[in-house]
Amino acid sequence: MLKSKFFRIAVEGDTTDGRDIDRKWLEDMAASYNPEKYTALINIEHMRGYGPNSDFGNYGKVLALKTEEIEVDGEKRLALLGQINPNSNLLALNERGQKLFTSVEIQPDFAGKEQAYLVGLAVTDSPASLSTEMLEFSSKAKTNPLSARKLSPDNILSAALEAELEFTDDSKEGEPTLLSKVKALFSKTNKQQTENFADVHSAVEEIAGAVSDLLNKFSEYDCTAKKFDELAIKLSSEEKINKVLAQRKTKAKKERKAKILLAKKQRVIDGKTLYESKCSSCHGIDGNKRSRFYDKLSEIHEFTYFQQMKAYGVGAVKSPLAYQMESVSQFLSDKDITNIYLYLRTLKN
Repeated sequence: MLKSKFFRIAVEGDTTDGRDIDRKWLEDMAASYNPEKYTALINIEHMRGYGPNSDFGNYGKVLALKTEEIEVDGEKRLALLGQINPNSNLLALNERGQKLFTSVEIQPDFAGKEQAYLVGLAVTDSPASLSTEMLEFSSKAKTNPLSARKLSPDNILSAALEAELEFTDDSKEGEPTLLSKVKALFSKTNKQQTENFADVHSAVEEIAGAVSDLLNKFSEYDCTAKKFDELAIKLSSEEKINKVLAQRKTKAKKERKAKILLAKKQRVIDGKTLYESKCSSCHGIDGNKRSRFYDKLSEIHEFTYFQQMKAYGVGAVKSPLAYQMESVSQFLSDKDITNIYLYLRTLKN
């Protein structure tokens, strides 16, 4: 099984979205953590997807916790260290060289035993989204925009810390490791390209062989005529090969571009259909209708849009019109929400 070395995930006194991390919380979590009792899973930005193909799905699990004393600016503090078992999704992020930061989700009173417990670990390559400033703002807001991401409203999220991930593997000798399987996935593209080049090379060799056979039939001609014919045939063959390869490359490029454009247009069309049937009656046909309860949708920021739709979907927003948004958004998939936003972008332009 592939697992990481222990790395720092929280420090005593660090900021959360409610208060500073208490030393006893870290001691409780290290002493009581047991994956057989409750396993803390790894996710992106503390967001949990609803479908198996969601980008906000599972990225691994936490195997063990421990504490150690560290020194921060000349002051001794207690740090919580975690060991994780990553899956292929997390390894793929790490393989692409993305810098990862971690944020813990703490349940201060787990199972009514007045002990803190680690219930989730989030990773992100954008630490500003879970920064100290963002958490302080969220804790003071009338409706905390991060509440929809928590397993329980009383849970606490910590500010993101940079993770130093090093992996080891205790798989049996000869057994393929998870890391080797992920690397094999990335090598498939290179293998396919090598096979394509091999096909071209083979075709060139066959043409060259045919040309050679043809020249042998005219060996009785004098040396000057023979050299002239060889040069003419060689130049003609190379020109034809290069022309065919260039045509194939251009055609493939146009087909890929056309497929991408067609898929994007279809998503905008799907978003328009959803918007007109579910949103336009309140927000206007062009998304420019404004009231004291909501802003113009055509002007809303992408981050705000997605967070609000998620919050409405789980009933985390309390306002006079929240029940209307909840009745709509709870039946929308992540793809539906994205398609509606793609259509709203066309209204801005």
